[in-house]
Amino acid sequence: MSPLIHEFEFSMNNRLPVPLMFETTISGEGEGHSSPQLTFSDHDLWFSGMARVPRNISDVIVEKLTQNPNVSAIRIGRSGDVYHVWTMIRNWTAADRKAVYAAQKELLKKLQGFELDFYVVQLDAGTSSDELVSDIPMAFPVPA
Repeated sequence: MSPLIHEFEFSMNNRLPVPLMFETTISGEGEGHSSPQLTFSDHDLWFSGMARVPRNISDVIVEKLTQNPNVSAIRIGRSGDVYHVWTMIRNWTAADRKAVYAAQKELLKKLQGFELDFYVVQLDAGTSSDELVSDIPMAFPVPA
């Protein structure tokens, strides 16, 4: 197998392009394996699936956590190389928290190489997520 190095640029939502470095190894059978060389910027990308489609890390986190109907809001921020994920749930029973913890555990496996710091809090009806956590961008529901 021989490694090939390619540099790609992606542009997201009219923001500046993000240079990423990928190393791809091609086997004798023509199969490729790519792994991102982690270069942190405002838009860290994660590759998934056979098509190696670029996905924003926050999209992956939101997609997984919102499979739980108890999740009412998610805020994701970053300090240095650490992603801080605040998951706000309606019901605060042990079973409801356990379901969120299981999803977080799966994300830790799926996003190995990224430092994730998870928080789970109860968001009561009539309480705004801004009242619980401020200065961290809202990831779900998508801000208008």
